[in-house]
Amino acid sequence: MCFFYRSVMLLPVILITLSGQLDAANVEAYRYLQRTGEQTAYFDWRLSKGSKLQLDTRQQEESTTTVFNPDLSTHSWSIDSPGTRTALTVTRIGDTLVMLGTLAGDNINREVPIDPAPWYQALSVSLRPFVDPHQESVLFWTIRPDTLDVHRLQVSKEKTTTIEIDNHTVSAIQLKIQPTGWRAPFWSANYWLGKKDGIFIRYQGQSGPPGTPLTSVMFVGPLVADSSF
Repeated sequence: MCFFYRSVMLLPVILITLSGQLDAANVEAYRYLQRTGEQTAYFDWRLSKGSKLQLDTRQQEESTTTVFNPDLSTHSWSIDSPGTRTALTVTRIGDTLVMLGTLAGDNINREVPIDPAPWYQALSVSLRPFVDPHQESVLFWTIRPDTLDVHRLQVSKEKTTTIEIDNHTVSAIQLKIQPTGWRAPFWSANYWLGKKDGIFIRYQGQSGPPGTPLTSVMFVGPLVADSSF
């Protein structure tokens, strides 16, 4: 069960400028490479810093939009995937996730109660507070996009390490994500964030139960300033 939130010309990847941005401080935009088994695909990632923080991603014909609260938890999340006949928006209202739209052609009108723990649908942004040395662990909710199952997970800081990208070494914080309770031993995934700026640079975890293909995601580089999205 892969919980990774799921594609342009590229600038040269120089990791001392890994926080390369579009429109100065208002937009960040990067490209990533996702690999599951033998399948690979690029996806594009654009974080806009206007009156509300908003993340837009695109992979082939699938696009998502996530709007964040000030603490980087998720306020709303939308997915549009014509190929899978999915067009859906989920909004958190109090301690309820309100789901409206279609999933694989089926009409969805659902309310799912949760507890006060934060909802993190775009971990690539919501995990950024872990650059704070005092942030060690968090319990959170997330939604599996292909089933809309709601899961309560925990993320904990593992260690500081280094990652090689394009012949450059990046100092990174490694995080471990796993279910809570008795399910914890049966699935886990790792995230790596840039230690200096919290930018998501790597993910690795199984895309389903034990024995299913491993999914990995790697930072490729920043997008050029005039690229369309």
